[in-house]
Amino acid sequence: RSLQAASQRHEPGTVQTDICYIKATETPYESGILTGYTQGDLHLVNVTGDHFSVMTTPTVDQVARAVITLLAQPKQLVQ
Repeated sequence: RSLQAASQRHEPGTVQTDICYIKATETPYESGILTGYTQGDLHLVNVTGDHFSVMTTPTVDQVARAVITLLAQPKQLVQ
């Protein structure tokens, strides 16, 4: 209950960097919910599955490839 109460009270600020949202295709959340939290670009990577299956084989391989690709890109400095 305390986790749920804390998440309901939490109001994240805005960051001045890009956000990458790795989204499970069977998750109801849309990437648009994050646009208000960044002054940078929002990058969406869809992976097959739901919230839990994205961390199991073979979908976790898609997640790993997405993270490796993102980490290989030049970094934008957080201001």
